[in-house]
Formats: sequence, C-alpha cells, structure tokens
Amino acid sequence: MEVLPGERKAASILNIKISKNGGLYRSKKIAALAEAAGIPIIVGGANTYEIGRQACRHFAVSTAQAQMGLGSEGCAPASQSKIDDVTKKVVTYEDVSKMKGYVMVSSGAGLGVEIDEDKINQYKFSY
Repeated sequence: MEVLPGERKAASILNIKISKNGGLYRSKKIAALAEAAGIPIIVGGANTYEIGRQACRHFAVSTAQAQMGLGSEGCAPASQSKIDDVTKKVVTYEDVSKMKGYVMVSSGAGLGVEIDEDKINQYKFSY
C-alpha cells in the first residue's frame, strides 16, 4: 500500500473497546474514522457485565469495519464474565460451544437484555 505525503500509517487495525471509549456513540465515531482510513477493527473486551458484552455484540454486527472477518475479543463470556451478573440471562461457554464459536445478538427492545432487579437492588445504598 502506497503511503501518501502526510500519512503515517500508524495502525493497521484498531481494537475498539466500547466501555473505554464512553459507549456506543463514541465508538461508532471511531469506527467511522477507521472506515474512512480503510482500517479494519475488532471489538475489544473489557471487564464488564453481560449488558456490556451485549452492547459489544450489537456494535460488532452493526459496524462495517467489524465485519471484515477479523473476529472479536469482547463479545463472548471469556475472561470478562462476572460472577454475579445483573441480567437474567448470561451467555455461557456452553452457549458459545453450541453455536460453534459464535455468539447471538439478543433480540428485543434496547440491547435485548432483561435486568434482574433483585441483583440491582443489592448494590443500592443510602447516604
């Protein structure tokens, strides 16, 4: 690939981590820059609950640069899983095995997750 004057070619791939970038909106802006530069992306992981991993899944399937066959590190259970998640359903290693390494995007309103209110209430505190 020819490097034009003023170009530095500092990256050949970007790892976009939704939670570290401040959410889906900012991550989409970064992905748009990557697309304009012709740089593929992978969706990175972070130590997050299922709701965050579901956001990663939605981002990955809705972002052209993530569809370049490079995979993702942040959408499956992997090492990111929390023991006491706040959603009623959590994608497990068994789910990924059944899908031969793939993870489905939940359907439904928003991110398609159902929050477990009892678990959320555990974290409430009063001043």
